[in-house]
Amino acid sequence: MILTSSNPPFIPILRQLGGLEITTLHPQFNKMLTDIDVASKPLGEYADEVLRATSVADAVRIITSIQGGFSANGLSPAVSQLVESKLSSFFYQRMVDAALIVRSLDKAKPKLVILHNDVEPILRTVALWAQKRGVPCLHIPHAIYLEHDERTSVGTDIHDLITASHIAVAGSYQHDWFIERKVDTSAMRITGLPQFDRLAATHISHDRACRLLKMDTSRPVVVYMGSWRQDTNLLGCTDVLEEAYAAFLGAAKQLPELQYIVKCHPRGQNVEDHVKKADEAGIRCAVTDQHLDVILNAADTIVNVGTSNVILEAAYMQPVPMICLGGGAFPNDPEITKVATVTTDSVAQAIRDSLTTGAPDMHGFVTKYLGNVDGKASERIVEWAKELHNA
Repeated sequence: MILTSSNPPFIPILRQLGGLEITTLHPQFNKMLTDIDVASKPLGEYADEVLRATSVADAVRIITSIQGGFSANGLSPAVSQLVESKLSSFFYQRMVDAALIVRSLDKAKPKLVILHNDVEPILRTVALWAQKRGVPCLHIPHAIYLEHDERTSVGTDIHDLITASHIAVAGSYQHDWFIERKVDTSAMRITGLPQFDRLAATHISHDRACRLLKMDTSRPVVVYMGSWRQDTNLLGCTDVLEEAYAAFLGAAKQLPELQYIVKCHPRGQNVEDHVKKADEAGIRCAVTDQHLDVILNAADTIVNVGTSNVILEAAYMQPVPMICLGGGAFPNDPEITKVATVTTDSVAQAIRDSLTTGAPDMHGFVTKYLGNVDGKASERIVEWAKELHNA
């Protein structure tokens, strides 16, 4: 039996593993699979009332045993109050969930675990369960952690916690990234990642993409890749994204002869905010969080803030000049234009330059990060998953 986390790019893999029993961590993903005739059941089916009651007792026992070990030394008054008076209640439900999952896993006894990351609390709990029980845990990363000058040293980022026993990687850069974090080469294979398989089958000409988006094929299209703040740590609590978007809108006002598309992230839930700011700036542009592949093929220049996996997709799909705002991104990749000081004038000049110089050869860049994009990453991962399951 295989236990899988909830990640839509896994669907082609799970289709091919349909001959094995599949259990999902979340009922929503289970429904997604059953709707496309992939037989599966949620892990929650293993949790009867006795098991749930036992998990609550586990949580109480664990929190009680560690309660005296919390220390507020050196913390601010607000954080100290949380640690001293509220941390137990904060942990309680989360500890119940973790205990319930561990006991459910012990009951289900999967022979292979497949995860899209092993650092989120619940997913790391599953990976640790697999580690302690000697069950292979295959991490198929949901993204490639990209190079940036502002990255801190190994051991200072949550992604440096490697818990899975085996890792499928996209290309040489991701392979070397995990080696730097002491992952043995025998625990990795360069398979490519399933979410990029679609690139090999995506063939939309630039003109057709423009027509589908109602853009004028005779005028250059500049695509701005919108993002959203990630407030899970203090490094994300800045106004960088807002400032970059404002500079881009100012640049667009200087270059009214161009066409603009603002592509928001599908999970950002901030399309309306991007529309509002564009309207306030008097910029006529299309704003959407859909149609990524068509938009990438319609682009003549792509503007992004910092690093993003979408840069890798764009480099393969329809190589065009790519501008990263903020400096520090892709320091060893000269194919990418970096704008360190982000102002209206610097962004406008970078866009002008990109439309006159054209795109560099992106083959080496794509191979470094994505490996061999042949549409068969899922097949390679399926074969490895079968080996691990049957070992």
